[in-house]
Amino acid sequence: MATTSSPPLARKLLDGVTSQEPPAAAAPGPVNWVPLLVAGAGAVALVVTVWNRHGAKPGVLLLLGLGLGLALFHSRFGFTSAWRQLVAVGNGAGLRAHTLLLGTTATLFALVIGTGTGLFGSTPAPSSGPLGLGLVLGAVLFGFGMQLGGACACAFGRGGTSCPAPGC
Repeated sequence: MATTSSPPLARKLLDGVTSQEPPAAAAPGPVNWVPLLVAGAGAVALVVTVWNRHGAKPGVLLLLGLGLGLALFHSRFGFTSAWRQLVAVGNGAGLRAHTLLLGTTATLFALVIGTGTGLFGSTPAPSSGPLGLGLVLGAVLFGFGMQLGGACACAFGRGGTSCPAPGC
């Protein structure tokens, strides 16, 4: 049995790729208050409308979604940006964070659905439903959010040229 002194292929491919320091962030520019105030007023109006028309459960879930979205936006925690960091500068921290997030979420969902423990007196169960207007509207809003959040993948899709969309 012959031994080789070279490391395994996976080690060669990943050696040094995921251990580099993240690049230094550019200095932030001045805050543009108009879109911030419009978005804030829209969020408040949406929460008040949902809470009054549909009750506390959808209102709390909307507040939770808005808060998590704001936190993820400001942390630049996106799938595409994590891949971009790995490919462009060799920083795999974002992909490791996504792997941890997905593993934790899958485990918690299995526990919640398996035990039947829910909030607001509900019993969670796996389900699927028909496609509707809400799904289409959510997909469009998600697309706008991806563009505004700087998580657009088209910069690598066209040979590394810059994307015409803002945030890319």
